[in-house]
Amino acid sequence: MIHARGVLSKTMNDSIWYILRTKPRTEKKLQTYLMAWHVWNILPSYVKVRKVQRRTVKTEIPLFPSYVIARLNEE
Repeated sequence: MIHARGVLSKTMNDSIWYILRTKPRTEKKLQTYLMAWHVWNILPSYVKVRKVQRRTVKTEIPLFPSYVIARLNEE
């Protein structure tokens, strides 16, 4: 169970937060599947800006590689 600022996170229809571990570089794929199954999830990410052959390329990188946070029912 995850605690945030001393508040028990087991709320809203007895849902529990889980940290799901994935294979490397498959976080966005798992997030897409979870959204298709109507599972509330979080994939914290940031934008990395770099230059490639005189162009600026923006890439979205997961903040926690290989992890997705999801709220699942106990069922």
